[in-house]
Amino acid sequence: MRVFVTGANGAIGEPLVAELLKQGHSVVGMTTSEARAKNLERRGAEARIVDAFDAIAVEEALRWLKAEAVIDELTWLPKEQSDMAKYAAGDKKLRIEGGGNLFRAALATGVRRYLQQSSGFFLKASEGMLADESSGLDLNASPGVAASARTYSELEARLFSCNSIEGVALR
Repeated sequence: MRVFVTGANGAIGEPLVAELLKQGHSVVGMTTSEARAKNLERRGAEARIVDAFDAIAVEEALRWLKAEAVIDELTWLPKEQSDMAKYAAGDKKLRIEGGGNLFRAALATGVRRYLQQSSGFFLKASEGMLADESSGLDLNASPGVAASARTYSELEARLFSCNSIEGVALR
């Protein structure tokens, strides 16, 4: 299967790319730098330097690849947890706007499966129970948690509002 992976050089992306290659998939990692592209190629994947905010370039990359699946792990997170507040707006913009470009390009190019990075951190637990996969996101939590829950809710709504592609939210 031909798989297009964003966030391919991150903490999750590197092991994911390695496992996809090990399983025999053809992998193209999307990155914004020449150095990260070379890193992907050294590991056995192909690389495309594409800015997620450039809708035309994203669609061209998917069309060129003839991708069957897209794994959307677009993030803009800091190396230090203490810097999260400074990165939050940029991360949300990348996930919503850049991810929107990626999702629309996947639809336009006939991608069959779209795996969306979501989060299990912001699930709403039922009274006296722990949250599980059937739990919704906690949109009424403390302001910080609710803001993140709304972002992931928006991503999941976009994914599951379309019947022409198989969607999976990775919590």
